[in-house]
Amino acid sequence: MRPPRRILPNLPDVFLRRMFQCLTYRELCKAECVCRRWQNIVLMLMRRNIHEITIEQFGASTISAEQLVPLRRLTVTCPTNAFDFQAGIIRRSRLTLVRLTTDIQFLSNLQYVSKKSGKRRKKPFIKKLEIAGQCTLRGLQFLQNKAHIELQKRLNIAVPELEVDCEDIYYCW
Repeated sequence: MRPPRRILPNLPDVFLRRMFQCLTYRELCKAECVCRRWQNIVLMLMRRNIHEITIEQFGASTISAEQLVPLRRLTVTCPTNAFDFQAGIIRRSRLTLVRLTTDIQFLSNLQYVSKKSGKRRKKPFIKKLEIAGQCTLRGLQFLQNKAHIELQKRLNIAVPELEVDCEDIYYCW
């Protein structure tokens, strides 16, 4: 007959929170997959520690994420075709995200992000959206201004309380 197994009781949430505070963003994403309880603790830490996300895609060949806890910022570098990765990062922080800086190419390729059907999501709290990128628009200056206005209109129709900043879009001739 086997000796009885010793089962360790669950670690208290306070201990898990302190332990998770020492982990990097990548390690937190892995710990989030262990169980529902750990997922709730990790998401609570992310909501508290990430209020601004910057997604950089220029010349990136690998995926990397750097979290700056004192600044409450997450800087992500990834290739332009990593749509699901980018969407996953935004989904994790969507309720407490105050500022999102991304390339206009990510916004134009949102149609390629896989969605789970049938689930109703809570409303995001992104208050300001800065759009930077390159736009190939041939023509007169008033066409450029019209393109800015049209982009802002479409975003304001989709999310009325969103403040859109298109000043960093530059045009190629």
